[in-house]
Amino acid sequence: MARDAMAIMEGYHAKLLGQSRGFPLFDPYPNPMPLTFGRLAAGNWPSSAPSEAVLEGVLGLLPNRTKEQVCDEIRRLIAGSTDEYLASHFDLHFMYRHDSSVLDPGHELPRSMLEAGKAAGCALRVAGMTASCDAWFYNNWLGIPTVVYGPGALKYAHTKDEQILGSEIASAAEVLAHAAAALPGA
Repeated sequence: MARDAMAIMEGYHAKLLGQSRGFPLFDPYPNPMPLTFGRLAAGNWPSSAPSEAVLEGVLGLLPNRTKEQVCDEIRRLIAGSTDEYLASHFDLHFMYRHDSSVLDPGHELPRSMLEAGKAAGCALRVAGMTASCDAWFYNNWLGIPTVVYGPGALKYAHTKDEQILGSEIASAAEVLAHAAAALPGA
C-alpha cells in the first residue's frame, strides 16, 4: 500500500510541477519543489506482510498552492484510489507548518540589498531559494517584507561538510552594514 501511495504522490508531484512553471525566480531550477520520501517504516516481522506503514517525506511548495491545498489535493487522490483498502485506510498530514514565501524582486528591500552589495563590492543577485526557512512567517503571516541573505553556500547547509569561510562572514557583514546605513532614519 505504501508503494501505491508513493506512486499517487509522485504522479501528483509531476502534475503540480508542470502547473508551477512561470515563476521567474524558480523556473531556472529543474525541480524547484522536490518530493522526497526519506523514511518508510512497516511491519514487525520479516516473514509477514505489514499491517501498517508510516511514510515520511518532504514536498516543496511554490507560491501557487498553500500547504493546505496541497494536502487536500493529495488526500483526495489517495481517497480516490482504485485500491479500496488504501482509499479508506490512510492518514496524511504535513509536519511542517509553512507555505512558500516570495517577495517581488522589484520591491525596495531586494533592490536595497543589491545596492548594499554594490557599495560593499560584492556581486549579489536576486534568486529563488528552494530550501525552507522562517521567511514565510514574517512575509506571509506578519506582512513584513523579508529576504534571505547570508554568507556561505546552500550546498553545504545541514551536511557533514557544513562550512562558512571567515571571509564570507566578513563580506556579508559589510553588505548588511551598508544595508542598515541606507535604512530611513539611520
